[in-house]
This record gives sequence, structure tokens and C-alpha cells, in this order.
Amino acid sequence: MQLHTPISTQFKPKFTNGHGNRHQRRHQARIRDGLRRAALRADTAACLVEKEGLSVVAAAMRCGSCPQYVAAMLIIRASGHPTLRDHVLKGLRPVLRAAKAVENVAKAISAYRKFSSLERELFRMATGATADLGQHLRNSTSEQLVATAKAVTPEWIFDRMIAPSMVESVHQNIG
Repeated sequence: MQLHTPISTQFKPKFTNGHGNRHQRRHQARIRDGLRRAALRADTAACLVEKEGLSVVAAAMRCGSCPQYVAAMLIIRASGHPTLRDHVLKGLRPVLRAAKAVENVAKAISAYRKFSSLERELFRMATGATADLGQHLRNSTSEQLVATAKAVTPEWIFDRMIAPSMVESVHQNIG
């Protein structure tokens, strides 16, 4: 015969979430106006770091974020990948995982922007990477040129490359 009420039944939670456990709803939504609030706060703090020169910790404190998220958003912004940043802000990709995925390219881009003209030429020779399309085509192998010719049609080349240059040369001759 039991004299006492078991402890487990004495302290039943007053409120449950409908599934029998005590987890309660958040007071504020994680996403507002289609943007993940934590990522948006970290992105705003990253702007303060970039534009105002604040430290990561100070910017995080001012925006209600954490230094890890701010550092991650700085990496995402430095990667130059606007689609990734957009996905992070919309909550489609986790902030820390997205930053980890592009961390090396962000470092490489940052280093490339600091290169002298000699270093850029050495980098181009080693990788073939260049922002100049004409130089890229001139340095391409015949296999690469054939693959490009298959990927773009002659009409595309004419409409986007030849026709605009013809119009430009006519305007120069008239003026």
C-alpha cells in the first residue's frame, strides 16, 4: 500500500505544448519578413565591422548577435557569393556551416585583392584565372575553346559581343 504520492506526479507542468512535454513556444519568431533574424543581426554587425571599423565583439554586442556569427558573416561577405549570403539571410543555409564552406575562398579572394601587378600575373600563369575575357580566351587550349564553342551558340556570340562592338565603332566614327 502506497502512503505517499510519487514525486513524478506531484510536479506536473502546468503548461504543455500539446505533445505532453514542457517545451514552450518562442516569444518571437526566428524569421521575420522572410529573413532569419539572427543572421540579419550578424550581417548588420559585419557591416559595422567593415564600414565603421568596430571590433567583431563590439559590433556583435551593439547588434544583439554573438561574435561567432559576426565572424562567420564576415567570411560569407568576403567570399563574394551573393546567392550564398541571400540563402543564409533567408534561413535556407546555417550561418556557421555556410561560412565554413567558403572560408578558404574568402581568404584567397582577400589575398588576391592585395596582390601587386606582378603577383597577379604570376597567379594568372599558375592558375589560368583572369578577369580579362580576351586574355582568358587567348590563353585557352584548343580543347577549352571547342568546349566553349559548344556551350555558346554563334548567335549568342554575335548578339552579345560582335553587334555591340559594331554599334560602338559606328558611334565613334560619327562623333
